[in-house]
Amino acid sequence: MLFHVTFSPRPGHTHEDQKKTMTLWAGFEMPKGSEIKSFLFGPNAKGYLIVEAESTEQMYEAVAPWAAIYFDYEVVPVIPIDKSLEILQKAVAMREG
Repeated sequence: MLFHVTFSPRPGHTHEDQKKTMTLWAGFEMPKGSEIKSFLFGPNAKGYLIVEAESTEQMYEAVAPWAAIYFDYEVVPVIPIDKSLEILQKAVAMREG
């Protein structure tokens, strides 16, 4: 399963919090069977990831160390555009039928 993850520092995120999260990230390993496909960071202090995970539970395990303490997360399951088009074509056909 693919997930698009957006995260941003929680209100009140301090210099010390930033140092702590960098230290934690340096030693962090994704749960076995999951993989970061893309990890981008913007000057707005937001992070953007595409993660492949075997389950939603595995995705939850990946963000749990950071969530609600240091960062606010939005995790959205996503699919490749070719699969999306197939599904949308079926939906359009069903509505027209």
